Amino acid sequence: MFNLSTVTHVLKDLSQRLDGHTAMSRGVLLLCLVVAIHCKTFGVLRTKIADVPPFVATGTAMSHEAVRVTLFLKQNNLDQLKRTFDAVSDPASPSWRQFLSRQDVDDMVKPDEAIQKAYRSWLAPYASSARIIEGADYFQIHTDVVTASSMFGTSFSTYQHPFNQGQRLIRVSSEASLPMHLVSSLHFVAGLDDATPRYKITGMGGKTLQKRQANTQYMITPARLKSYYNVDPTLKGTQSSNVNGVVAFDDWFSANALAGFTQYFNLTQPTVKTYGTNCLAQGCDQVESDLDMQYMTSMGPGIPVYFDGNSGQVSFSEWAETITQKFDVLPHVLSISYGASEYQADSDELDRFDTAVQKLGVQGSSVMVSSGDDGAMGIIATTGNCPADVSVYCLGGGCQNNASLCQQIVVTQGQNKCVFPVGTDPFCAYLDPSQNTNFRSAMNAFISKQKASCALSLENPSQGDYYLHSKCTCPNLTYGVTSNGYTISVYSGYDASLGRPFDPSFPASAPSVTSVSASVLDPTATGFNELPTSTLNDGRFDTGGGFSLHYPQPSYQASAVASWVAQMSTLPHQAPSSYFDVTKRAYPDVTFNGAWYQVVQEDNQGLSIGPIFGTSASCPAFAALIGLVNDQLIAQGKPPLGFLNPMLYHLAETNPAAFHDLTGVSNRCNRKYCCQSGFAASPGYDPISGLGSPDFAQ
Repeated sequence: MFNLSTVTHVLKDLSQRLDGHTAMSRGVLLLCLVVAIHCKTFGVLRTKIADVPPFVATGTAMSHEAVRVTLFLKQNNLDQLKRTFDAVSDPASPSWRQFLSRQDVDDMVKPDEAIQKAYRSWLAPYASSARIIEGADYFQIHTDVVTASSMFGTSFSTYQHPFNQGQRLIRVSSEASLPMHLVSSLHFVAGLDDATPRYKITGMGGKTLQKRQANTQYMITPARLKSYYNVDPTLKGTQSSNVNGVVAFDDWFSANALAGFTQYFNLTQPTVKTYGTNCLAQGCDQVESDLDMQYMTSMGPGIPVYFDGNSGQVSFSEWAETITQKFDVLPHVLSISYGASEYQADSDELDRFDTAVQKLGVQGSSVMVSSGDDGAMGIIATTGNCPADVSVYCLGGGCQNNASLCQQIVVTQGQNKCVFPVGTDPFCAYLDPSQNTNFRSAMNAFISKQKASCALSLENPSQGDYYLHSKCTCPNLTYGVTSNGYTISVYSGYDASLGRPFDPSFPASAPSVTSVSASVLDPTATGFNELPTSTLNDGRFDTGGGFSLHYPQPSYQASAVASWVAQMSTLPHQAPSSYFDVTKRAYPDVTFNGAWYQVVQEDNQGLSIGPIFGTSASCPAFAALIGLVNDQLIAQGKPPLGFLNPMLYHLAETNPAAFHDLTGVSNRCNRKYCCQSGFAASPGYDPISGLGSPDFAQ
């Protein structure tokens, strides 16, 4: 990596050594040194990525394939931005909801004009082969592989996620570079070597639109949600300046399904404007976007909705930084039903996203994010270092056995360790017996060494899903097996040397968003009965929640989190404090029903309706209701709410009746396995249901 201070030191030293030479000879020699250094390093931009975990290279990218690269420039006055964001978001501040214009924000953070001019000059020769979008603090380049290879002195390959074959990326396969005079003003780059997998989680069972399910007691409709949460069913949006937004990645909604949903439930005809390219003809998914659009429009009737469809190549920070260039009007509410592993995300990406959301917040926009559907553990970058609850086995279904007394072992290869088969981080992902023949041989050797009475086996009910079955407990198995470089040993419980047990969901873990978890409602119960969703109850999945690995704890939640920490040792299935850092950002902030949503889908058989589950349901439904609150404020000549969290935590403290308190569940499972512990719901705030679910009448 090019280091300016090192070169400066070398030049100074050389200049002193050349004191005896003429001025011209000194200048020539110094120029030669500068040129030599420049030619050798050419301002190295990012490091080489021959194989980007957990993506694997699948081949060389075709020359005509599209590449999108965003150069994020270093920003000015970030302390001032944060102070302004806090002030306009705090109900105790005299500046509460006194928002700034986009121009005000751009002027605050943009780099010096000389820096922008230097980038324009470098980009000018590529104007004929690239579409270049200039923002206040970034340059975005839309081009092809040939041009991008020339611009950054690199080559490109295609990458595929091993567990989601639909996630395909084009990223560099060798070191990328940039002219040296530009590097010092560059924060980071998106689109060259970043490859954090993003995922959308929904589960559905459908029936034809003409035939509703016979058992409807759990089925959630817009009318039921409004009834549960005390929302006036006649309330509709009336203000044209008030807009809600739905964000999608590699997904698009079916207009026919939205029309069918609207007609089926006799709803207000929605007003929708789309941004991006409809990808349905190219085979992208629609389940997520159908869900988002049907409940954003039905829970906030009369409010125009912008649907923002993005390519899967787009990072969260790219999206957040560039949307003000895209929309006619910045939506006051934006809903994101997507997540990624916070652990795998680059720290620059994490910081830039949160800063970009602050920029939206000071303009009066609130970003709401689903908290995730795989509990505390996560699903993509887990280490597996979370002792299993052996009373639960094969959550994914399809196994020949229904119980196992030992579900985890430790696999070591050199310095790499994995708690198998629960772990999914890069080394664990490499341990796929169907692909890794050496590891398959090692597992076979381990299994063959066991007593017949243990009936040890590795079940594989579906691609990528493995479950260790044993009639013996882990200590009673025989270990000491080393084969083909792999050593298999006993997993004796949580061991810090084996890695973190939990993987937070990003961007739900960002402190400048409102993170929304999911609950399940029981309409057959006496009174209002609401629990955090779990694979072990009728919610069918464990709602996400926990503590960030990266973001410090914001002041607005410090008191609420401290109250939970004081009681956590008494809560059932609560992980010990050694598993996480209580000084980091806790999430979610609120919860909302996320189970049994009736959603209309379209396929080649026509329209069908069925239930969908997920925080990807709770988030847009909650966001739409905030849009209704904004609409009422605007109708009274008042500004919208903006960033919600300081107000929500203040409201919970001063008027606890504004939230339904949820207790009695721990988010200790993901969709495949259950740990012995996760984060437990408690009276008051907790990192599984947040402050609780809202009572909008309060």
